[in-house]
Amino acid sequence: MLVAGLLCGPAQAQPAASRPGQHGASHVGDVVNFSKLAEEEKQHSPRPARVKRPRARSKTSMVLPAVSPEALVSGGTSLESLEAPLGFDAGFTAASTPLSPAPSASFLAVLDDATTFNPDTQGAVGPNHLVATLASQVRIQDRFGGVIRTVSLNGFWGAVGNSNVFDPRVLYDPFGQRFITTAISNPGTNNSSLLIAVSQTSDPTGNWFQRAVRVDSMSQITADSPNVGLTKDWITVQANMLDKTNYFFFGSEIWVFNKAGLYAGGPATFSHFRYNAPGLNEANALVPAVNYDNTYPTNFMVANWNGNAGGLGYLRLFSISGPVGAEVFTDYGTNGLFVNGAPLGNPPWESFSATGGNIAPQLGTTNKIFIGDARMQNVIYRNDALWCVQHVFLPADVATRSSLQWWVFTTGATLVQRGLVDDGSGATFYAYPSIAVNQDEDVLIGYSRFSASQFPSDNYAFHSSFPDGPGSLRGEVFLKAGEAKFFVNNAGINHWGDWSGTVVDPVNDTEFWTIQEYASAPVAGTDRWGTWWGRVSPPTSLSLYAAGAPDSVTAGSNVTYSIRLTNNFDRLATGARIVSALPAGSLLISTTSSQGSCGQTNGVVTCDFGDVAPGGVVSATLVAQLNLSPTGTNAITASANGPEEDPIDNTVKVLTTVAPAADVAVSLKATPEPVTVGTSLTYSLVVTNRGPAPATAVALTNTLPAGVTYVSATASRGTCSQSAGVVTCALGALASGTAVNVSILVTPLASAQLTNRANVGTTAFDPTTSNNSTSVVSRANAAPTMQQISDRTINEDTVLSPITFAVSDVETPTASLVVAAFSSNQAIVPDGNIALGVVAGTSGASRTLSVTPAPNANGPVTITRVVTDSDGASISNAFLLTILA
Repeated sequence: MLVAGLLCGPAQAQPAASRPGQHGASHVGDVVNFSKLAEEEKQHSPRPARVKRPRARSKTSMVLPAVSPEALVSGGTSLESLEAPLGFDAGFTAASTPLSPAPSASFLAVLDDATTFNPDTQGAVGPNHLVATLASQVRIQDRFGGVIRTVSLNGFWGAVGNSNVFDPRVLYDPFGQRFITTAISNPGTNNSSLLIAVSQTSDPTGNWFQRAVRVDSMSQITADSPNVGLTKDWITVQANMLDKTNYFFFGSEIWVFNKAGLYAGGPATFSHFRYNAPGLNEANALVPAVNYDNTYPTNFMVANWNGNAGGLGYLRLFSISGPVGAEVFTDYGTNGLFVNGAPLGNPPWESFSATGGNIAPQLGTTNKIFIGDARMQNVIYRNDALWCVQHVFLPADVATRSSLQWWVFTTGATLVQRGLVDDGSGATFYAYPSIAVNQDEDVLIGYSRFSASQFPSDNYAFHSSFPDGPGSLRGEVFLKAGEAKFFVNNAGINHWGDWSGTVVDPVNDTEFWTIQEYASAPVAGTDRWGTWWGRVSPPTSLSLYAAGAPDSVTAGSNVTYSIRLTNNFDRLATGARIVSALPAGSLLISTTSSQGSCGQTNGVVTCDFGDVAPGGVVSATLVAQLNLSPTGTNAITASANGPEEDPIDNTVKVLTTVAPAADVAVSLKATPEPVTVGTSLTYSLVVTNRGPAPATAVALTNTLPAGVTYVSATASRGTCSQSAGVVTCALGALASGTAVNVSILVTPLASAQLTNRANVGTTAFDPTTSNNSTSVVSRANAAPTMQQISDRTINEDTVLSPITFAVSDVETPTASLVVAAFSSNQAIVPDGNIALGVVAGTSGASRTLSVTPAPNANGPVTITRVVTDSDGASISNAFLLTILA
């Protein structure tokens, strides 16, 4: 890619030839609500298939005034000789550095819905919305790419456009805070109309004032390819006029609308002008400028005029001036007002390719792409100069490739800059550019890129007002790479374009937005185009200062971070922000900022300052509690939307020495386990200071389980008390490594699961809270029961018949209860002579006992029974057996 730059002298013209226009007004008008249209259209039938629409493509070249091109250069008549070039920038390739800034935002605009051959890509940006007006649809998105509303182009214009609406254009008026869109409807009919609409406010989702203007009361011609300009008083629309039957080029016509009347919802009143110089063709469209000086009254128009006249190419200037309602059109006399470039590094061009057909190559197919003619694509008036861009066909005489050229010149035709983007090898083609200029005279040019080694892509290149040389562009960026080949046949033409959109952001007048076409992936075997939005932010130079106070703290103390961000450039720094990764384990206490706002997520604080003025300083103060020793590191980074020119001073680390803190912990156990109901249960607690710093005013809180009776609490130091089942122990100060033992005695009242909870705290900072609480679960087991047997008497050498008795237990099944018996006098009743049994069918709930005394034994003997459950709890009872002699 070759980019050449040139400073040249003035080219003076003959006295201006001006004429007034014809006055008129719209014949149809309506007010429509975009959101309502979008909702209603959801219920409509499927979209129509692609519709063929003929286009004129004449290949004539404009004739310059009746003076030889050589005379024009040498200063013979209407044009003074050009001054010698003051500067020239050497060529560079797309891989050259510096590269253009990477996109600071990038997302899908609209995909091909198979209703149009090409998108006629256009987009405008307001304070809160992006509006894309394409040949297929109109879509409103937010600044992050979220789709808000979409309606078909025909649906949007349905109230005034009748049918077959095409060639939409759109722009945003940053001074009037309105969106403006135009289109053409009803080609080849008796009702061909120019359509114009303005949003009622800066919110395009609301109401729009729509108007339609018949382009020919005789119904013989139709309008095509409108271009839109804007001044403080006017909305200027130029259109090429075609014969409605054979679409032969007829001439150029201009409507100058009263902007205030349209904004007020009135009819579209206008002054109308026709221009049809000998040899005029579509490539000579008079493109009106969008004025970024809201006090400048004149609306200039620029036309590609003759790209190949004796080794030079020429543009021509026109203007609209005068009071509102009495506008005049000026073509600057017989010989006109021309701008040209010197032969050095600025070759002449052709307005059409040599074949007039598909010429741009692409990967994956031999089918090439049609890229139209060299008409001017868009014009900006800013800082007393006109800025414009076009694609042209090179080399002159036998044009085999397309390239971009952009211009900057005064309204008196003094050339200030001219740049050329060209691949002399013919491998890469560039087409359908659009240009935008910000308040610092930075430039962004968006365009489509073609070659046999890539799918058609969406690209841009950036020019910085400093330090880039005149006419130069930085290395190009692929905003959206092509995804597939593109071939959709329209009577042999594989359409692309017909234009694109690049604008400056009205919020800050610094950043750029561009919407461009690329080849999207096919759907169901049909090739598709796509459009893509990108935001490009100029480079910035930020410096960051940060400090923490105090620089040495004890864990648990607060540190105040003072952060200052400086914009070192003399241009706005957009989207400035700092990101602070707080020290591990810290707790954010507060944030303040001089502008914008700060927020925290997972220990990372982000302060979004927004835009920072040239040379401006913004600041933030963060207060954080530092909890972990030995060092707290806060890593802070500054950035903006644009790339950083000198990133070395964009990161600061603030180190704080953090002294260690106390670490109190509590452990807990319960004995015995399980405990029998009605017996003593002891909770043994140990409180320890594991930290290196003393723990002051250590307090233990123990919450007893329900179902126990508090008995006592003792501590190896300090005092304990109990209230409503909560035992509180004031243990005093604990030095590092010391411990206190606490014993709490209770009595369970019933069989239950018992959960005892303990928590320890200190007035000293304790960063490790995970060991401050604990709990223990134990079980209170009820003892089994056994039916009492009354005292008995038998005779010597007789047997005590089986006695039945019952056993039970809350937790243990009766079959698992163990019953044992023993005698108090083994001489009278040996233990082995006591027989125990189970009554059948009672699952062990009924047991039996029989006793056989020793032979010839008599006297009293005590028989004791013991029943034991599975947890080892037991009870016993006894009866007296008397044996008579």
